Amino acid sequence: MATRKRIKTILKWTTIGVVSSFLLFSLVLGMHIYDVTRPHAFSHTRHIEIGRIDFPNTVDVQSVQDIKSFIRKIEGVNHVYYNEADNILVYGFSSESTNAAEVFDKAKLGFDFDGELYQVTEEKLASSCPVVDQRSITGRLGRAFETLFTSIQ
Repeated sequence: MATRKRIKTILKWTTIGVVSSFLLFSLVLGMHIYDVTRPHAFSHTRHIEIGRIDFPNTVDVQSVQDIKSFIRKIEGVNHVYYNEADNILVYGFSSESTNAAEVFDKAKLGFDFDGELYQVTEEKLASSCPVVDQRSITGRLGRAFETLFTSIQ
């Protein structure tokens, strides 16, 4: 009898622990999703786009540093990264302040470099987000959460 009672007690506490853990993890996940998807007071961080400059030839380190430094100082530009292996420079900017062509034009005026602004084709633009396939489980799940939390507001 004592063994049976002990097994029931262990089973009871194990069930309480598993259910409590599930509820806690669900609550934390829900709070995280809400925090990530809700509108923020800082609207300039909500509309970040990227631009890309392709260089046909290898660019020396000093020139890259100078170009990066110059582009970083352009109003609306948040991040600048140079991929040495592919000879491309990527910059993030607020679409409310500037656009990719404007940043490129200002950089060309400030420096004489042999680079071209990367233009996305109409086909790639139509396919939406290039990172997540919208037909995948991740894409569908993301759309479901986005719809759920935008309908709450």
